[in-house]
Amino acid sequence: MFGDWRGVTWHSPEDQEYRPVKPFDMFVPEACVAFLPPFDSVHYHYFGEELYDTGYSFGAYLERLLASRGF
Repeated sequence: MFGDWRGVTWHSPEDQEYRPVKPFDMFVPEACVAFLPPFDSVHYHYFGEELYDTGYSFGAYLERLLASRGF
């Protein structure tokens, strides 16, 4: 998770917006849920195109994931 995501979340030096993204739930090949510093909430990330704050803490996201049983 905390390794180098070059070529996955960002592709060139110009793609600075997505550089600190740290994916942790890759539910489809082109999108994931990720941490973004300061790590106080989780974000939806469509690789290299979109990044949205979900407004959920990691604990709240995990609760919703377990309640949905992974759907």
